[in-house]
Amino acid sequence: MQKLFIGLCCSALILISGCTSKHLDIFPELSSPDLVSAEIAPERLHQDIDAFIAGVVERHPDLSKYTDLAEVYQQADILKNEITEPMTRQSFFKKVGRLSHYFNDGHTFLIWPYQEYQALQESGKLTFPFALNVFPEGVFLKYGYQYKNNLLPKGAKLLSINGIDIDTIFSTSQQLVGGETEVLRKHVVADRFPMMVWAVFGFVD
Repeated sequence: MQKLFIGLCCSALILISGCTSKHLDIFPELSSPDLVSAEIAPERLHQDIDAFIAGVVERHPDLSKYTDLAEVYQQADILKNEITEPMTRQSFFKKVGRLSHYFNDGHTFLIWPYQEYQALQESGKLTFPFALNVFPEGVFLKYGYQYKNNLLPKGAKLLSINGIDIDTIFSTSQQLVGGETEVLRKHVVADRFPMMVWAVFGFVD
């Protein structure tokens, strides 16, 4: 399995079993720092799609309970046909991450490109700074925030970011995370919102 890309899928059953082997490290180092900015050939991206699915099949304790594997393979073929040009890891994530919710399991997903996100933070760039709650009525601030004389109260409703309405942001982002239902996937997005809004929309500063 090539270690070109974003991470490993994992099962909570595996993680809580106490195994600490290196092959279960969900945040491994890159094989080369150059991969952060490299544009990678389509055939290698196709191989990573196959490796992602093979990793899930190999590690998941009861995959048939959650997903229709034939549909996963069908979506993978559609995805491969879309990828005809070299791509960076971040661009690739926005495509291959769409396979995550076809596994229909909140513990099985592709991790965002975390090395790039970590480097972004270390460089001093500002990622989305607010914790969120998502409800049927909308998306709201989980806590109150104050900067100098400017106050954002707890429970303030978030309407849009950089001109994109919040419903579009959540409906798009939830397609790249794990979860049995759209409601659960939206809660996952809210929990990982700084990473997801950067990885999917490129929002920074």
